[in-house]
Amino acid sequence: MKISHRFRVSDGPNPNSNRNGFAETVQLNDLRKLVRSGESQHLEFKAKANFPEKIARSICAFANAEGGTLLLGVGDDGKLLGIKDADEDLQVIARLLNQARPHFRWKFKNIPLSSARSIVVFEVRESNKKPVSLKIDRGTVYYRSGDSNVQAGMVMAEVLRRKSSSMGSLITFGTDDHKLMGYFSDGKPHTFNSIVKQLKLDRVEMVDKLAGLVVSGVLRVVPGAPEETLALNLI
Repeated sequence: MKISHRFRVSDGPNPNSNRNGFAETVQLNDLRKLVRSGESQHLEFKAKANFPEKIARSICAFANAEGGTLLLGVGDDGKLLGIKDADEDLQVIARLLNQARPHFRWKFKNIPLSSARSIVVFEVRESNKKPVSLKIDRGTVYYRSGDSNVQAGMVMAEVLRRKSSSMGSLITFGTDDHKLMGYFSDGKPHTFNSIVKQLKLDRVEMVDKLAGLVVSGVLRVVPGAPEETLALNLI
């Protein structure tokens, strides 16, 4: 198996130095404890490796949020299934991640379940340069929100970029800005397209204004909506 320097295989403990399998047992016990906590903002389960693009996309979503762990070979119900003969799929995942831009830090290790099956643990750090996306996604960005991966709209992609850069979120209020805040005065969430249509502002300018309001905490992006939706941040 030919692999890049960013994709290192861990074959588990050396049988000559751990004849009683103690190190394997400790790793497996830690894994079971982690699985019992369930999927969350920082943890995702994937049962199989036969959709490497989805796995790589989930890893990028963690990098665009707070980082996290993806367990390959674990069912949605938390059952430890393990995978076997997944070298080819893992090579595809590695290639996809190595082509992601900007580059970010990730690693993986194998935890044996048996002589034939193992759990692959991907550990992902939050990227300090966002948004991260796969080359095959052609600029489409995903980020982690709760226990789901969410496709970012134009506003959220700009929010991610600003949060990882040194640019501030200085807000100046002109006539258009007062109209914008007045539009949210009903306390209801509004889609990006409806805001642009109602206020008749340039879409690029609107992305800039809305992203600034989200970064400053005035507005929030509503995750999981069918189209990009924003609302007043009342917290």
